[in-house]
Amino acid sequence: MLTRCGPSGNSDEGQEKLEKFLSVDKIREYFRQRPALGAPDIDGWRAREHIAPMLMDNDEDFHELFRKHLILPYAYNDFLPEHSDERAAALMFALQKANGGIRPIACGSAYRRCYASCMSKAWTKEATKHFMDSVPNFMQCAAGLKDGTTRCAQLLRAFDSEPPLIDGERQATLEIDIANAFNSTCRQ
Repeated sequence: MLTRCGPSGNSDEGQEKLEKFLSVDKIREYFRQRPALGAPDIDGWRAREHIAPMLMDNDEDFHELFRKHLILPYAYNDFLPEHSDERAAALMFALQKANGGIRPIACGSAYRRCYASCMSKAWTKEATKHFMDSVPNFMQCAAGLKDGTTRCAQLLRAFDSEPPLIDGERQATLEIDIANAFNSTCRQ
């Protein structure tokens, strides 16, 4: 049962999504399936090595408290005022590229990552329907595939160097990659 930890007035559909996609079982599954020695969060916690073991025993009371106080505040935007800036966002780093440029990287907490991952799964069908219905030439390409970026690059190669014109309007391709913004073999 969901224990409310934020403002009232949430929709029944939203509550159902929270129950289904942010259950203790889904949270446990998320942390258990993180990569071994994955990137630590802003506090140095590694999801699989540090957090997953906390959710593997039979202490359901603790698991519900974990869910209520560490995951659900992201759903309700309900943070203690003294921690709201730190917890609701991410810490920004500037990494230097090999060519001397700068790449901004936002490192959020493991709990925010869990919330975002679980809830993106909750709204996948609705988001797909929205884009399919509202954007006339929307095309989903390589969603959920391990090498989706390569497939999108191959699609772009298929276009001429000039973007195509349809009814006199220049067309564009937009790649949105919410799963893997900064890939690296070594995340230590």
